[in-house]
Amino acid sequence: MLILTTEQLESQKIPYRGKSRLEFGGQVFHRGETFSRRVYSVAMNLCRESQAQGVDCLLVEHEEHVTIWREVDSPRKSVPVDTRLDSFIFNEPTVAKTENPKPVKWFSKRS
Repeated sequence: MLILTTEQLESQKIPYRGKSRLEFGGQVFHRGETFSRRVYSVAMNLCRESQAQGVDCLLVEHEEHVTIWREVDSPRKSVPVDTRLDSFIFNEPTVAKTENPKPVKWFSKRS
């Protein structure tokens, strides 16, 4: 995993703004998730998980957020994103996809 700032990318004239692909160090990376700096550790953990699965990652630090970029043009390819992560970060209820899903009971507050 390599951690870069937007200033470092700009100083090397590497286009990244509005792009879905980024070339760096002879590798091609695909834009992944973007996180608020408040949950920087979540982004770091996802990068570590990708690295453990053999997928190189870049973590690009912006002023107020960080973006994960995963290597795509290699035999290892990128790892699927766990959509449950979004609900964890944004506090939205979700149900994990399983082969035999069970009904979810939702409770509301009583006044």
